[in-house]
Amino acid sequence: IEGVPAGAPSVKPCQFRHQPRSSAKNLFSYLFDTIDESGEVRYTLQVCSEETLTKEKFRLWWFHSTRKSRRDEAARMNRLERAMQDLTDLRGRLIGPRPRLRTKEQVQPAVDRILQDRQVQGRLRVSVQQYDTPRFRQLKPGRPGQQFQPALCRR
Repeated sequence: IEGVPAGAPSVKPCQFRHQPRSSAKNLFSYLFDTIDESGEVRYTLQVCSEETLTKEKFRLWWFHSTRKSRRDEAARMNRLERAMQDLTDLRGRLIGPRPRLRTKEQVQPAVDRILQDRQVQGRLRVSVQQYDTPRFRQLKPGRPGQQFQPALCRR
């Protein structure tokens, strides 16, 4: 959560991460806990104790919320599940009787597009492998007889 005025163009989200830290323990100071009806802590809110200023001398406040952390984790898991479902659907289309994508060079962009659309590029490792499925065809029309000669076709 960033508490930055709307007209502050020079604030970059990664600006805070590259600053030297005094110590990891004293980075955030406790603000409050939210407690539910049963008396358990639902989430904790902390604020960064180091003051950060933008180029225009606006104060930048950095908050850490366990509730937001849990929501972010659930969203990541949801994106991973959807990406895996999309990849499973793509696999089903590829092993079907008439696939539109036949080579590894055609399949790789489709896989990359799924990973990019679901925003899981760095979290899911996918390898595309090409293999041939042998199939036999009859060379001549008619019923197979004693002189039947099957032809091997690869798919």
